[in-house]
Amino acid sequence: MIDRHHIEALLSANGLPPTAADEEVRALLIEARWNVHDVETALTVLRESTATDDKSINSIHRVFWSDSRLSSADINSLLGVQVTVHPADIATNRQLAGSRQALWYGLILTLLTITIVIGTVFYFMYSNQAGMFFGFNLFRYESTT
Repeated sequence: MIDRHHIEALLSANGLPPTAADEEVRALLIEARWNVHDVETALTVLRESTATDDKSINSIHRVFWSDSRLSSADINSLLGVQVTVHPADIATNRQLAGSRQALWYGLILTLLTITIVIGTVFYFMYSNQAGMFFGFNLFRYESTT
């Protein structure tokens, strides 16, 4: 995990104060061959308040480098936006997604059935020379002379 004191020591060793502009800090860290993701995390660590340091950094790692879910409190602390997610809402959304999926499967099955039925009707009409295929022969050439 990136430590705030480590970043401040690196900046002071290169003659930059911790309050330097983000572009200067980013240029210095990239010049020191830091990974782009680590540079962004370092800037976040450097600019955040020290009171919520550990919780916020752990939340950032969970957002970018894991597949785990975030709680409402983590989203609130990262974005500064009040988000309330109830388990009942999640269950309702899953039920709606399941019903939408069943609807799509039904639609696809219906269209496939209609296509097969129409193809079968046209095949039998052609093979029996009925309907619009009356007197029509695609593969046989008959000479009229």
